Amino acid sequence: MSNLSSLIEQIKQLNDSERQQLIDFLQSEQDKPEASKPKQRILGLHEHLGQGWMADDFDNELPDSFWLGK
Repeated sequence: MSNLSSLIEQIKQLNDSERQQLIDFLQSEQDKPEASKPKQRILGLHEHLGQGWMADDFDNELPDSFWLGK
């Protein structure tokens, strides 16, 4: 049985109240503004910025003056 068929069977088994809750939820998801929906990432979007770099001492411990503000 496919996932869609299984889902349809589960929906058929819901009572009226549960079915209405499902409908309300799906409508609220559809009404959300685009900003709240995750956007697809675009591969290579920032290629023009060149390759990044990391300092040789990146993993070294920070000095006490960093933590103590001196």
